[in-house]
Amino acid sequence: MLLTYNEEDCRALLLLTNELTKIAETADSKLSNIDFADRPKHACTEVAGEIYKRFDAILKFASADYPKTKISLRTRPGESEPTVKKRGAPKGHQAYQRIVPARAGRVVQVRPKRVCPKHKGQVLARSGEAQKTVIDLVSSKSGCRKTVTRYVGPKGYCERCRVHYNPPSIGLSHQLFGRGYQAWAIHQRIVLRLPYRVITQCMEDLFGARTTEASIVNFMRHFASDYAATERRLVLRL
Repeated sequence: MLLTYNEEDCRALLLLTNELTKIAETADSKLSNIDFADRPKHACTEVAGEIYKRFDAILKFASADYPKTKISLRTRPGESEPTVKKRGAPKGHQAYQRIVPARAGRVVQVRPKRVCPKHKGQVLARSGEAQKTVIDLVSSKSGCRKTVTRYVGPKGYCERCRVHYNPPSIGLSHQLFGRGYQAWAIHQRIVLRLPYRVITQCMEDLFGARTTEASIVNFMRHFASDYAATERRLVLRL
């Protein structure tokens, strides 16, 4: 198929080259039969006039005088730096919002942080309550099911550094999805080789949880970092 495509392309180019050569050789004697895109005939139909306008636009954008500032890859000395792109959705577009489940199937009370990590020996005072919701998958004989767990615990406050500290079980990770959920998504990508877009659709259809393609990339990055030492040990054993 590739050879046929290239052959047809070469034949078309040869035909065009031959016709242009004939026009160049007989332009003086057959000038009345030759029409130029930049100099259309005065007596032409409405369709021909529209074609001339199209050719005029093509010649305008294909000419050597086309402004080279349409595409800028890097700044030159004396030019202004490119504007820094702001985070979030573009203006006029709805930003992505991850919906955290309002109800949790299980609520776990966690212990507060007792000692300030900066001022050793400084006992923290109670200041409000912290909570974190984690969506995870639990494997069973019949398949996988989604679980929603909410971790709740009191915050600690250091009067010397005036900093609020979440409980250790809550402050370790900001991930909404647990290890089982992340492992399932990584399995779909690495083992089954599904596209990121299909994985996100499957997650929403099967488990009712929304996520982005970038989140799956972050799952893989976190797992790669966590299991880097295990990989090294396996390589040494091999």
